[in-house]
Parts: sequence; C-alpha cells; structure tokens
Amino acid sequence: MIITEEYKEVLWNYSLKGGLSFNEIKENGKFLEIEDYFEIINPKEILGSKRKKYLINYEGIKIELFRTKHIPNTVVNLNESFITYGLFIEDKILFTGDTKFDSELIEEYGDRAEYIFHDCSLENNPVHCSLKELKTLDPKYKNKIILMHHSEDYSNLDISDFYDIAKVGCRYIF
Repeated sequence: MIITEEYKEVLWNYSLKGGLSFNEIKENGKFLEIEDYFEIINPKEILGSKRKKYLINYEGIKIELFRTKHIPNTVVNLNESFITYGLFIEDKILFTGDTKFDSELIEEYGDRAEYIFHDCSLENNPVHCSLKELKTLDPKYKNKIILMHHSEDYSNLDISDFYDIAKVGCRYIF
C-alpha cells in the first residue's frame, strides 16, 4: 500500500482497526496492526510547496501525490481539510480524486498534464467540484478534462467543452 505516514495513522485508527486489529492475537501477545495486512510503502515528501506533496517511483511508475480540498463541506483552504489526495502520474495524467473546485490545482498541473481526470458533480455539491465550476476554466484545461465521479444522468447536459466523460468499465491507456 502506497500511503503517507500521516494518512496511514488516520486510515488505521479511524477506519480499519476496529474490524481488523482484534481478529487474532499475534505470538507476542499483541493485536494485529496495519503492517500485518499490507506492505506499507511511504512516498517521500516534496518540500517547498504550499500544497503538501509526496513523490514515489513505484516499479518504474512516477507518482506524485498532492493534497486536495474535499471534506468537511466548510473547508476553504487545504490546512482545514481532511486528508485526501490526488495523483499526478508519469508527469502526464492528473487524477484529482475527490475535491472541491480548486483553480490553483489546475493552474499548478494543468499545463503539464496531457489528460485530467477531474471529480465532477453534475449538480451543485458541497464537497465535490461541480460541472458549472469546471466550465469556468480556461479552454486549454477543459479540452484535457475527462469528467469522473459523477452519478447523475449527463445525457441532457452540454459537456462538449470537455475532452470526455469517464466511462464505467473502460480501461484508459495513454
């Protein structure tokens, strides 16, 4: 599992521990820990950026992780938000993950990205970027965006400004 140390603690203590730690007792008499289930691989923090970032080269694939603004719904800046990450893969694929609208994120990675998989709620949503917000971006970015993480029916919406909408079960090869 590629995971930052900070998020490993949150994931284990607030999500997984209750169901996994107490399944059995190890030979040393202690309960199971996250390392008993996963090989933990920590990316290295990239210093000098106002957005928290991490870098790893995993089996020849360069992956940059960066913080996103997602929850709670009152979040205004990154320092207030719960830990969520997006990915910049091989210096060409931007995957925003769950995020509110964040024009600084697009400005930081958009020119370098060949494709941008962007979180998109087709309705206004307090913790996900909306289609209306994405339509405000410069066309040079919109032309790269593949809209994803949507559950609403988009058949009656104009998404012609964007590269595409992510298809369920589709494998993207770049």
